[in-house]
Amino acid sequence: MQQILAQCGFSSHEQAILSFLLEHTAASARAIALATKIKRPTVYLTLQGLIDAGLIIKRTQGKTTVFSTIARESLPELLKTRARAKMAAFEQAADQLKQAIDKLTPIPSIQLGGLNVESLESERGLLREMYDYLLAGDFVGIFNPQLVQGNQGRKLLLDYLKRTSVTQPRIREILVDGPQCTWYRQHIKNPNHEVRLLPASSRYLTDLILVDGTILLIDYSPTSPAAVKITHQNLYTSFKAIFDEVWEQAKNNRSATSRARN
Repeated sequence: MQQILAQCGFSSHEQAILSFLLEHTAASARAIALATKIKRPTVYLTLQGLIDAGLIIKRTQGKTTVFSTIARESLPELLKTRARAKMAAFEQAADQLKQAIDKLTPIPSIQLGGLNVESLESERGLLREMYDYLLAGDFVGIFNPQLVQGNQGRKLLLDYLKRTSVTQPRIREILVDGPQCTWYRQHIKNPNHEVRLLPASSRYLTDLILVDGTILLIDYSPTSPAAVKITHQNLYTSFKAIFDEVWEQAKNNRSATSRARN
């Protein structure tokens, strides 16, 4: 029962209390707390929320206040009706968001022949862009882990490493050595994720990701973070050739090469 209630969107406390009350016609808060092993203040708080939602009825039975669900047979249809209403409201809000986005100033973009250049200047935007490309499949890149800023950046990297440990794309990364590089390498679980190192003194201040004909350059400067995305096959081929040259150079560095192991 609780698993089904969880799928309906109820919290763990709501699941326990609703499940108990669906099996027992009515009960006091004390009885509910003893049966569910939930602290009584939390039981009262959860019950009030369910009452406000119209799912629980509170009444006096003798000198005792007891709680029960609404008619059990009507509960599924009530939840369906409310879910449909929420979906309709969500779709309306999404449509309004689209209209608002359409009114925004377009992301700076230049198109010259087959060349397309876009820039992103917010930290959230560039992290999102980086994340999307990290999960796009096979790619190569030059990455300085020491430049990733804050918990959001680290959380994104952990999620990317976790996902690619399952999808296992072929990744070749040249990393600038340093404390964060050690942390990053320890979390690589994808056996197809190969890493080579550049000395910590290397001045790679902008990360580079090359994937599927697109070049993504990312600068994590705290004062003016930015990313530039270039889509152009010949430029991509040129950047890829430069990467391959640096890749071979990094092969000879101390502790340069590592391949993740499960």
